[in-house]
Amino acid sequence: ERFNNFNKELVTGGRIGNPDLLAERSISYEAGADYYLGRRFKVSATWFQRNQKRLIDWADTEYADMPRKENLSPSGSYALAKNIASVNVRGMEGDLQYQYRFGEKQELLANAGITWIESKGSESKPSLYLSSHARLFTNLNLQYTYGRWSLSLAALYKSRNAQSAPAIGAELDPSYFLLNTKLQAAVWKNRVHLFLQVDNLFDTQYQDLLGSVMPGRWLMSGISFRR
Repeated sequence: ERFNNFNKELVTGGRIGNPDLLAERSISYEAGADYYLGRRFKVSATWFQRNQKRLIDWADTEYADMPRKENLSPSGSYALAKNIASVNVRGMEGDLQYQYRFGEKQELLANAGITWIESKGSESKPSLYLSSHARLFTNLNLQYTYGRWSLSLAALYKSRNAQSAPAIGAELDPSYFLLNTKLQAAVWKNRVHLFLQVDNLFDTQYQDLLGSVMPGRWLMSGISFRR
């Protein structure tokens, strides 16, 4: 963005790079525990915190506060790459794992997780990262194996703050749900596999960042090999 916008004759809006950014600094803490319920269940819980200084992020900035105005329009709307003085992130994660074998040929693997995150910054108006990341997300993974065949499902749910930008027709929904599937067959010594995979099975229309549209339903197939 810096090189693109600095070389234009007139810039009326958008993201503006900053050559005077300083390196970020952070210190992180994490504590967790695992608890086994017999041979099949495992429960995990983790608490984490990250204190950052000079976090680099995009922040909405008025024309009067832009460090370089040579080719900027006074009526433009800008997002400047800035060092955010301080950002504190804390959260918790929970995870449940289950494994069960049905004789010699069948196996079921399941994993479910939930993460909660809270972020606070020193800016009066939240920057792009702080306003866009999910506050709560959950995931679920299931895999059933029968002989050389396996079927897996991966589900994801995110909840965050809703946003909109009418000028570009972009909208960030307060939540979304995704489901991915994969069917796989071993064709040689459990080393070579053929697979068919469908990501975003329900063709959910969503964006992780405002204005950046993510793919819809996506079909893939191929061959995988492991030594």
